[in-house]
Amino acid sequence: MNIETIPVEIIHKVFKVLYEEALLTGSFRYLYSCITVSRTWCTSAIPILWSAFKSSKYSIIQTLVSCLNANRERYNELDNIILILQHDAKPTLFNYPSFVKIIDHYELNSAVYNWSNVNHYEQYGDAVLYYMLKSFKDNSARLETLKIENVNDWIPLKNGFMMFVKPEFSIWLSNLKELVVELSNEEDTFLELLTNHCQNLRNIKIRFYDQIIPEHSASKNIQNIYTLISKQKGLKSLKISFCKLSVQTIIRAMLSQANTLQEVEFWIIDFSKCDEIGGLVACKNLKGLVFEHCRNLSSECFKSLVFVKFQKLKSDEVVETKCDALITWSKNFVNG
Repeated sequence: MNIETIPVEIIHKVFKVLYEEALLTGSFRYLYSCITVSRTWCTSAIPILWSAFKSSKYSIIQTLVSCLNANRERYNELDNIILILQHDAKPTLFNYPSFVKIIDHYELNSAVYNWSNVNHYEQYGDAVLYYMLKSFKDNSARLETLKIENVNDWIPLKNGFMMFVKPEFSIWLSNLKELVVELSNEEDTFLELLTNHCQNLRNIKIRFYDQIIPEHSASKNIQNIYTLISKQKGLKSLKISFCKLSVQTIIRAMLSQANTLQEVEFWIIDFSKCDEIGGLVACKNLKGLVFEHCRNLSSECFKSLVFVKFQKLKSDEVVETKCDALITWSKNFVNG
């Protein structure tokens, strides 16, 4: 069978499967080899390969720099640098920035830093990062997933994540479907600003950085999470992990999403300051509910769960979590 006779739709589906496997294994060699087969295969594979920014290689930034439109403010020193670099750069075959759907802030940040070092433009790291984001927006990249993680590890452009909440990116972020964020006491304004841009999220994953957080920042972070959850127009999945603060407020926010939430996961959560779970009980459309390595759960608090039947629930997990009422509920679910 001639490969050129294979419908493009089928090729695309096969490449998507290869891509999903590559994300799990970390090896994209099979998908990269498809690029060399034919023009049709290349045209189908490239948008998939570039859909997720998950590499810190500086060569990727060089490719994106080649795609930049330097015909803007000519007096901007960075534009002059880009013009110099583009002078020796090979023309790109594709509009790569338009394919990006997933941005991992840590990887993008590291890639910009590495590129700046190689080209001896360390002082322009923040400006280059800004131009990368602007390039994605200007080329109509449909951003679906934003990951802001590892902000407390060594990271060169320390406040780069705050660029995402600049007013000029508000429309670009408005269609964001998934947010994965790690919080510490340094980012207590990030979620507040992000909520103004993102109100169509389907999945939210929030991990608290394992450190002592000042009481003021802790309170503000919890309130920001409450507002973020409450403002969504149809949240389907919520995962909270490593939370030592009051989870009570977060559970109350779930009331606003009671009709749409399908997956809820609590992982390493301290429930010592939680005395009612009305927001969770109200989520009648749950299909999955997880409590893993949680502690200080009160049977008095969770006893209301025993009398609740989640008609659509397909799976529940109570792992390394001591709570008689919760364990009873889980056993009743398993036994039908």
